[in-house]
Amino acid sequence: ESINKPTSLILPAVSLALRGFESVVIKISSLSQGKGVKRILLRDMGNFILHERRAKHAIVLKPERLSPHEKTTYIVEGYYSVAYSPSVLLFIESDGAVQEPVLYIKRIYQFSVIGLFSAQGIPRDVQAKLVNQSKTFATALAKMGIRGFIEMDAMVTRRGTLLWMDLNVTRTYSYYPLRIIQRLEEQGLSRICFKSGWLQRDTWVGRSVDDILQDIQSSLFSVEAREGIIPFDDRYVSRFGKIGFLAVATDMLRAKTLYQRIQKI
Repeated sequence: ESINKPTSLILPAVSLALRGFESVVIKISSLSQGKGVKRILLRDMGNFILHERRAKHAIVLKPERLSPHEKTTYIVEGYYSVAYSPSVLLFIESDGAVQEPVLYIKRIYQFSVIGLFSAQGIPRDVQAKLVNQSKTFATALAKMGIRGFIEMDAMVTRRGTLLWMDLNVTRTYSYYPLRIIQRLEEQGLSRICFKSGWLQRDTWVGRSVDDILQDIQSSLFSVEAREGIIPFDDRYVSRFGKIGFLAVATDMLRAKTLYQRIQKI
C-alpha cells in the first residue's frame, strides 16, 4: 500500500512492532540502494507516536533527491535483528533436474551486498534447512518451467529463526566467486574458506589489470600453498579503479587476514 502522508505511517509502523518485528523501516518508494530510509527501533516507537510533529518532519526523507514533480510515497517494512544472512545458489538443468545447492553468507552494509563469505560458519542444522527447503522450492519452480540459475536469500535472526527473504531467477554477482571455488574443489582442494568483495583505488584508474597484479604478486593464489588472492572481475578497473577480489584459505581467519592485507594496498 502506498502511503503519501507522514502522519499516516504511525498505524502500520505500530502494527508491525506489535507483530514481533524488532524495528520498523520506512522508505521512500521511488528511491533505492538504501537512500531515503529511516529506521525506528522499538525503544523509539513511543516518541514516534507521541511526538507527531517531530515524527512528521523526521520521516520526510531527503525529498531533494526526488524530482520536483514527483509525489512522495512511503513503504513501511518490519525488520528483525540479523545474526547473519545466508544465501543459496542453485541451477535447474534443461530436463528440470536441480543441482546440489551452494551455500554462502552475504555481507550486507546499508542495504547493499558488499561481499561473500564461505558457509563454514553456518550451523549444521541451519545448513540442512537451507539445502532441503531451497531444493524443494527449486523443484517446484522447475515444474513451472523455470530453468537456469536461481539465487535465494535468507536471514537468521539473533533468536536463531531462519527466514526466507528474496528470490532471484537469474545469475547474480555471487556466481563468479562461487564458480571459482567450485573449480578449485574440482581440482582436489577441499575445506576451502573464502571472503570476496570489491576494492576501489583512485590510483588504479586507467591502469591495466596486469600492472595492478604486479602490486599484489606476493599475495596471489598458490595451489601449493592452498591460499591466496584471486581477482575475478575487472570490468570497472579502467574507468573506476574497481576490482573484485576473492581471498581463499583453508580456514576462515586466514582468508580474512589475506583480504585485510590486500585492503591496505
